[in-house]
Amino acid sequence: MRTGLEGNGAGVTRRHVLRGASTAAGAVALAIAACAAPGAQRPPNELAPGQVVTLDVAWENTVNLMGQFVTGPAKDLFEQRHPQIKLNVLPDAGNLQKLTTLFAGGTPPDVVFLMLAHLAALADRGFPMAIDSLVQADRSFDSKDFQRTLWEAVGYQGKQWGIPREGGPTVLYFNRELFQAAGAPLPNDSWTWDQWREAATRLTRADGGQWGTQLPGPYPMIWSNGGEVLNKELTACVLDSEASVEGLQFRQDLMHRYQVAPRPNDLPGVNAMTQFMQGKVAMFPGVRSAGNTEGFVQPWVDVALFPKGKAGRWFQMPGNAVGIGSQTKHPQSAWEAAKWLTSTELQKLHYKQGIGGVVVRTSTLTSKEYLTSQLPRKWNEFFARGQEDLRRWPPTPKWPDAQTLIDQELGQLNQGQANARTVTAGLVPKVNALLRG
Repeated sequence: MRTGLEGNGAGVTRRHVLRGASTAAGAVALAIAACAAPGAQRPPNELAPGQVVTLDVAWENTVNLMGQFVTGPAKDLFEQRHPQIKLNVLPDAGNLQKLTTLFAGGTPPDVVFLMLAHLAALADRGFPMAIDSLVQADRSFDSKDFQRTLWEAVGYQGKQWGIPREGGPTVLYFNRELFQAAGAPLPNDSWTWDQWREAATRLTRADGGQWGTQLPGPYPMIWSNGGEVLNKELTACVLDSEASVEGLQFRQDLMHRYQVAPRPNDLPGVNAMTQFMQGKVAMFPGVRSAGNTEGFVQPWVDVALFPKGKAGRWFQMPGNAVGIGSQTKHPQSAWEAAKWLTSTELQKLHYKQGIGGVVVRTSTLTSKEYLTSQLPRKWNEFFARGQEDLRRWPPTPKWPDAQTLIDQELGQLNQGQANARTVTAGLVPKVNALLRG
């Protein structure tokens, strides 16, 4: 079994991606030339003949590969298509804190990057504008092309606040060779949490040299066991319910009772993905971008969906969207930019370059460009399938602060300081006080 991080030609490595990025200008320039052939598009009615406007686009990251693509080829092609609209991409501006600063400082962006976990808080603070009228008036825009769960996740209080862009599940990467050596059955779609624990037990060595699995966050185990974080009215925390406590306790037991997952100090200084690649952990919950890491795509690495619990299979939703700033003076121009940044055409271009997470357009996810981009086709198909099991974060403006508090308090379970019932008994009143505040 090869466990080093160096690439061996079995897959596209991060070195290859970076090299591809360095030569992307030429390749994408050809694509841009071909795509630009129809000529400039008709400017929005809000612009006078010859009027040129510059839109500020609040983006999440402009230095990673996707950020370089957005600020380079994506921006260039849009401006060729729309010569009266220029884009000024603001770095590290796609988060609640930075958007709060921009709006409070009198420099609100025209186009906003929206984290779905914070969607209700962003809408409640008035940062994006509702786009329902723009969607209805634009016959070229097909909202049915978007994965329905993720389209609805950009809705709040009966209004649509942006166009969903990305949102992929966490999958279970596993070491096929370690499974075969231990005589453990390989993961499959009907796997249960108990079968996962049994396999992890067989894959764990008593000397601490090999662990059965890394653990996902607590939310999938809560939801798949039939538990909830907040009640339906979003007014109270229900993590002390029997189903929620049972899911949290199962997760803690994997680490401290069954000892099939490393505790916080068992493998100090080594991140979870490196532990997996070095053969120290047999299963690793990860997202699509893990496959972009140099040396990750190997013959012995395989993927499966998460196990099912009593209430099925659920993943937390990490997605994002693109919206229009509520104070923009050019909403029609900003709408054109938001459409472009979430378009099938643009997504196919970045997948051709081996760049991108899991987008939410069906027309892209079924395309050759996505299915053959960077990772084995089977893996890409898994990520697209997993979108059906994404669970929306509680749509309340209080959620960002509530999640911070919950994650902090649940950290006691990782440390083995107390059991799930004790931790949630102390946590629930704190969350309820926050929700009422």
